[in-house]
This record gives sequence, C-alpha cells and structure tokens, in this order.
Amino acid sequence: MDLLNVARAFREALDVQKRDGTLPVHMQMFPLCCCGVISELLGQYLNESGVHAEWVCGSGHAWLECEGIVIDITGDQFEGRPAVYVGAQDDWYRSLGESSRGIATRLKNGPHYGDESVVLHEVMRRVHLQLRSA
Repeated sequence: MDLLNVARAFREALDVQKRDGTLPVHMQMFPLCCCGVISELLGQYLNESGVHAEWVCGSGHAWLECEGIVIDITGDQFEGRPAVYVGAQDDWYRSLGESSRGIATRLKNGPHYGDESVVLHEVMRRVHLQLRSA
C-alpha cells in the first residue's frame, strides 16, 4: 500500500468535508485539535486494509506509525509543519516524546462514534474513488 497516496487522499477528503461544512461540531476546526480523532480514523482505515498502524501520542499531538514510518495528516496545525507527513520520525516528533502508543482503533462507546462513523464512511468513499483514478 502506498501510504503517502493514502494519507494525501484521506486528508483531501477531510478538507472537502470541512469546506462543505459537513464535519461534526467536535471536528469543525480541522486540522486544529483533531489530531487524535483523525489518527484514530485513518488508523482504523489502515488496519482494516491490512496495514499495522499504531496510534502514538506525544506532548500535545497524536499521529500514526506503521513499521517505523510516521503518518501525520494534521501537522499543519503547527507552524512550519506540512499538512501531510509520511516519513521517518524527525527531530520534531522526537521532541514531542511519547506518552502512549497502541493499535490505532476507535472506541465504539465513544460519545462521537456515530458522527465519526459518518465522516469515516464519506472519507473512505472519496479515498477509494481517488485511488482508483490514480
């Protein structure tokens, strides 16, 4: 699986939902304050696609890692960081440390599970269309 293309397609699909005003209230500031939930959604997509994705939380930010590769599609909430980063852990990620790590998954009993499921369904639809046309 081409992780960079998947990450870019996922981000683009979320940007479309933001522009359309269809993101749920707790995600409307995307990418601001959405790194945790977005990493969970992308992680679920990757894990269901057969890629082992781990959710990593550092000081004030969360991202995914797959076999040592960082996948972050909300980094642009921080000055100087790209919207989509797929690559080796750089000094910036190392500076955040690691407070927790685990398999990327969503809690079905979470307060926003239903709203996030709608977002994920639409993102996956757009990602599949985009990746097929690539």
